[in-house]
Amino acid sequence: MKKKMLALLLACSMALGTALGGGAADAEAAAVPADRLSQHNTIVTGVKFEKEAGKITYSYEDSISWPTQTPNTDLGGVKSTIYADLLITRPSDDVTAVEIDGEPVALDDSANGTTPTGMLKYFPVGQTIDSQNYAYAEGKTWEVTVKWFTGSSGGYTLKSTEMVTVTRAAYSGEGSTDASVRTKVPADRLSQYNTTVEGITLQTGEGTARFAYGEEITWPGDQDPNVDLGADADSVYVDLLIEKPQDATAVKIGGEIVKLEDADPPTGATSQGLLHYFPVALRGSDNTVAGLTGEKSWTLDIDWYKGSSSSDFQLLKLETVTVTRESYTPPVEPEEPSVAEVKVSPVTLKLTIGESAELTATVKMNPEEAESPSVSWSSSDDAVASVDDNGVVTALKDGTTTIAATAGGKHGSCAVAVGDNEPEPEPEPTPDPEPTPDPDPQPTPGGSSGSSSHGGGGGSGNVWGNTGNPYAASNSGTSSSVAGKALTSSTVTSQTSKAVAAALKNDQKSADVVIKNALSASPKVFEDMLKAAKKAGGEQVRLLADSTVGGKIQARLYIDAAQAANLGGDIKLGAKTDDAKARTLFDKYFRNECQFVKFSQAGSFGMEIQAAVRVNLESMKVENLRFYSYDPASNSYSLIDNPQYFVDANGFLHFATQKGDTVVISDGLLSRK
Repeated sequence: MKKKMLALLLACSMALGTALGGGAADAEAAAVPADRLSQHNTIVTGVKFEKEAGKITYSYEDSISWPTQTPNTDLGGVKSTIYADLLITRPSDDVTAVEIDGEPVALDDSANGTTPTGMLKYFPVGQTIDSQNYAYAEGKTWEVTVKWFTGSSGGYTLKSTEMVTVTRAAYSGEGSTDASVRTKVPADRLSQYNTTVEGITLQTGEGTARFAYGEEITWPGDQDPNVDLGADADSVYVDLLIEKPQDATAVKIGGEIVKLEDADPPTGATSQGLLHYFPVALRGSDNTVAGLTGEKSWTLDIDWYKGSSSSDFQLLKLETVTVTRESYTPPVEPEEPSVAEVKVSPVTLKLTIGESAELTATVKMNPEEAESPSVSWSSSDDAVASVDDNGVVTALKDGTTTIAATAGGKHGSCAVAVGDNEPEPEPEPTPDPEPTPDPDPQPTPGGSSGSSSHGGGGGSGNVWGNTGNPYAASNSGTSSSVAGKALTSSTVTSQTSKAVAAALKNDQKSADVVIKNALSASPKVFEDMLKAAKKAGGEQVRLLADSTVGGKIQARLYIDAAQAANLGGDIKLGAKTDDAKARTLFDKYFRNECQFVKFSQAGSFGMEIQAAVRVNLESMKVENLRFYSYDPASNSYSLIDNPQYFVDANGFLHFATQKGDTVVISDGLLSRK
């Protein structure tokens, strides 16, 4: 007895990308020679077997018949399906196995789709109509790939890969039938049965039935909504009748063949055909229709049989119909807009005297699409902290207060504590490290940047430590939090004025403005910073954009306002001290110990940015670091020629870059595994 032949799987290889590696495809499969293709066991009268190199064709004579033997039901097909057996003989005597389900399987007589000399493959060529006659009305083509192996279990070696195309012709001769092809139910055999819902109409076409809705639909209150179907008692069902085709006496329901007769409706079978029930509405408390939102579709495959009892039922016809239900929502009275909720973010805030932070109020409306009213801000203790119309809180003295946002009678709040908190150590902006020669200096293409060194390349020195650096002794910046929002001119100009005032007390005309967790800053914001600095008596100003986690600084970007004001677009200010995807990729392909800095900015910043980051350098040689810019979109990386890096007293690593995306910090030049 023949067993079910398992499908062959082709293994494919995939490439990583242009920068980090790839693989080679399998060699092209050769056509199986005709002399190694033959029929095996099964012979069907009237079915012709024709072969040539790499090609098999099953075609039909005008009259065909099936020998009265069991039709391979153990192959997993239906009992009425007939299979022809194809034997593909091995290419040489040293071949010992063939690939089945992705694994080499030994050639033997065990029922696994092999013989001692080759591989067996089974193809459906017939469909029984009665005890002998059969036919397939449709044509079909299969592509078969065969991989041959030498050796023994545990040590197989691929020898060759071959291909054969198998085609089954369409048959229209004596005894042919549409029983083997699933066709669409004609429109004239689809109708609504019993249940009528006013405002719902049934539209039918070939193989389609659609329940369409008017503007209003009503459910007759004196009818039971088919709760005996075992469905939700709140659902309203409409009954679709699929009338039987000629000569049909039974239909398959739930895997069983059921005789068509007058029976209880829940069986789904009547003397007229097959009944199917579809939920078209939800019933309200007073038998009104509450509606169903969302279109839905069902596909019914129907198997019709002929015969008088279960002992002689024979497949007559396969049909299909697609049933759809439109989307329906009952008309409702419009709601009066109202404020459902007001939320303030963050809900708690800790400031030092003189520090400012901007709060955000989110107003949720009912309905959601309604326009929200304006928000008013207030402080429960103006002496501790004040708040302006934009939600900017300024700490004035030690203590606590509650900042409230009010809209439409609803309130949200933030608890504010003001005190002399010990500040978190920040990256030092002004050290002047002595450059140490790199033990393995690398030439710069074109000679424009000089050789790389500990403090940078090309003798350009350290941008923060040069003599005459206007920021070198400052560190006089003021701090403000703008968590999760774009930096606004109103916030930054206020902080700039305070920063310049503090700098002037130290006889300096250059100042730093520290902003925490802002999303981005536009050229207009930097332009307004310069104006505010000049108005306050200063000359130069930098933006120090901090990214914090748990109140601790993880990264800081140093941005010169004069340069940024001339950019063509916004600068993204966020930075993270890891990139999980890039780390996984580089760990896979390179030997080096690496750290990663992921900027929110995609592509170029448009200017040189100095960054200070808190990364773990314990297992890395600081004097041998290399910096690479990695673009995940193109999966490519390039060496940053002059990073001007150093580590400050607080452990922050400083470097310069013009590109965003991800910076890979490597212990030496990248070395492939």
